This record gives sequence, structure tokens and C-alpha cells, in this order.
Amino acid sequence: MSEEYKAQNKKLKKAKEKVENKEKNFRDIFNNTTDAIYIQDKNSIFIEVNNGATNMYGYPRDFFIGKNPSFLSAPGKNNLKEIKELVKDAFNGKAQQYEFWGIRKNGQIFPKIVRTQSGIYDGKKVVVTFSLDISDRVKIEEKLRLAKEKAEENDHLKTEFINNMSHEIRTPMNGIIGFAQFLNNPDLSREKQKYYISIIQNSGNQLMRIIDDILEISMLGTKQVKTIESKICLNNLFLELFSIFDIKAKENKTPLYFKKGLSDKESTIFVDESKLNKILSNLLENALKFTNIGFIEFGYNLIETNHNAEIQIYVKDTGIGINPEKQAIIFERFTQEEEISQNVGGLGLGLSIAKENAELIGGKITLESEKEKGSTFFITIPYKQN
Repeated sequence: MSEEYKAQNKKLKKAKEKVENKEKNFRDIFNNTTDAIYIQDKNSIFIEVNNGATNMYGYPRDFFIGKNPSFLSAPGKNNLKEIKELVKDAFNGKAQQYEFWGIRKNGQIFPKIVRTQSGIYDGKKVVVTFSLDISDRVKIEEKLRLAKEKAEENDHLKTEFINNMSHEIRTPMNGIIGFAQFLNNPDLSREKQKYYISIIQNSGNQLMRIIDDILEISMLGTKQVKTIESKICLNNLFLELFSIFDIKAKENKTPLYFKKGLSDKESTIFVDESKLNKILSNLLENALKFTNIGFIEFGYNLIETNHNAEIQIYVKDTGIGINPEKQAIIFERFTQEEEISQNVGGLGLGLSIAKENAELIGGKITLESEKEKGSTFFITIPYKQN
């Protein structure tokens, strides 16, 4: 064997090794790319797939080979006829990009971006497709969309609140100013004078409640409100509330009932009396406002479990009730059912104040309601006697 032949053979061997190394490098890149890569013939049949494709869908490589890609399409999510045309265009040299909903072996549906173009594989013209799973991006976009909608809704609610507040303040102010001017009439009878004074007093009280609610919600918004617990008798607190609201209930011709669940000694607990009073006052105010037929009842029961004991307070009415779809948001600030806001007014702060105060004293507030049949609000607080 001549030296020239040996040198040529050695040169060919090195060239072959170089080609094999290049092929191995390309194969490693192909398989280790996180994106899914498919190689398809002119009829879209899979010739080769990389590890990214097997990882993305959960099928082994052999499962892909020789199959049409339609089994990767989430049912009813993609226009397969349109996609087939796009792949055909790619095969003819016009690269394409589109979004696609895939379905994994485990049934999970996910979004991805697909880029497809023509290429050469084993000396034949093929379609090379790159797929990128965009599930995380879609989730982020959805969160941003929801956050944007929430921000827009909050802006809308705040605008409505400001407009509503202007109206709510103006109404009692007009009553105070208007009837104060009537009192200047020297020929006014004693009876009319008393009547006008009572209107001024009621308007003043209404204005004070509005201002109190605005100040209260502002303080709660700072998250710096502190609770001050003291030893109180629930029966005494409830009787005081009954005395106050029974007068209003009789004016509305709505019977008001109070039911206690424990003796005076047993109902003596540690709680922030001021905040509990605000919670119950707001709920009773609402019950009186929205109950024209039937009755209102409030009270409490002791609920004992193996782990702890709680006081469950309730305020029940037979009023207009709350639509099921509104019950989830009725405790949010500035929120009212539109028809309620139009018919009876108010700032939509009472239930929000009740909820936030309930949480401050370690409790929670829930609701059971049926439209036109009434509502029952439950406030659960810890039963602390020591």
C-alpha cells in the first residue's frame, strides 16, 4: 500500500469523523432544545421529533413517527383545515407562524406558538416545525387582564361612590337648610314647628351616619385600627340595641325580636364592644331599611366543637333579599345592587364596615339570602371568658 494511498485514506477517515461529529453535534442540539421540533414530509406526516416534543406532549418518540399531527390538537380548539394550508405554504417556501392549542397525553390542554418552514432532511425537502409552550405567558396575561378589569371596576365603583356620596350628603343638608328657613316664619304653628324640628333632627342624624361611615371606612383602609377588648355581657349589649332599634322598627311597623342564647353570666365575654356594636348596628340598619313586610329577628347561640367554642350571632329579616350572583361581592366596598341603590340610596359601605370589623375582632361574617324572601347574616366570634 503506497504512502499516497495511506495519506488519502487517513484524510478520508478524518473527514468522515468530522462529518460524524458535526452530525452528532447537530443531533445533540436538536434533541436538547427545550422547544418541540418536528420534521414532517409534504403530507405533514412525522419523520422525526426531538426530546422537546416528547417532553411537551408525554408521548415516546416512536409514537410520533409515521403519524399525522392531528392527535396533538385539542378537540374543537383549532381550525385544522386552515393549519393544513399553512403547513402546505411552509413546504412551498413561505414560512408561517400561528397559535395552536395542544393536548398532552394526560389530557391537559395548553397553548403554544408554532413556527413552521421548509428545510432539507436526508436529501429530501421537508417541513420543519418549532413549537413553544406559552402556558406561563398566557397565565400572566390572564392575571394582568383580570387585574386591569378589577382596577377599572374599582375606579368605576369609586366614581359612583363619590357621585352617590354627593347625593346622599345633599339630601339631608337640603332638609336641614330648607326646614330651618321655614322656622323663621313668625306665623308658624306650634305643631308645624315641632314637625319641622323633627325633620331637621332626623336629617342631622342621617348626615352624621353618612359622615361616620366615611370616617370609619377611611380608618379601616389604613390597616392601623386597633382592637380594645373588655369584659361585657352580650345580653346587656343586645338589649340596648333592641331598645334603640325597636323604636325605629315600630315606626316602620316591622316587629323586631331578640333571642338570647345564654344566661347573663355565660354571655359575659371578652370582646371589643365598640366594634361589635358597629357590626350589629349596621346589620340592623340594613334589615330595617330593606324590610317592609314580615319581621326582623336577631340573637346569638353558643357553638361548641371538640377544639373550641364560638358565639354565632345572627340578624334575620324577611326583606327583599339579595341576588345569588351579588352575594359574593356584597361585602366589598362601595358595592350595592343597582336597584337597591336607586330605590333606597346609601353609600354601600355598611356591609363592608361590618365585615372588616368582624375580621378585626377575630370573627367572620357570612350570608344566607333568597331574593324576595329575606336574608340572614351570621357573625361568628371567639367565645372568650378568660
